[in-house]
Amino acid sequence: PAPAFLPSWGVRWNLSGNYRSSTLSQLVSANPADPPPFEIEGFSLVSASLNFEDREGVSLSLYVNNLLNEVGVTGGSDRGNVGLRSEQFYVARPRTVGIRVGYRF
Repeated sequence: PAPAFLPSWGVRWNLSGNYRSSTLSQLVSANPADPPPFEIEGFSLVSASLNFEDREGVSLSLYVNNLLNEVGVTGGSDRGNVGLRSEQFYVARPRTVGIRVGYRF
């Protein structure tokens, strides 16, 4: 049911999560000169939203992605691949809070 201050609006909520287990950064090469892969640690991401929609098709969503602000590494190159002074890693987006407004017609 909708809150008393929004009598003609419907309310939905959503809580979702996913987990990525640990893995190696690349396949192990048959060439002994190639640097070994490094381990990418597993991580979890949790997101939530609260959605309101009225009978006329207007909608409002409040959302938080990566609720726990997890720094999840998804790939990259460590020092063995790119040299002693350089490393690069790809990470999950930081916590993102926002509002979406829509109209369905």
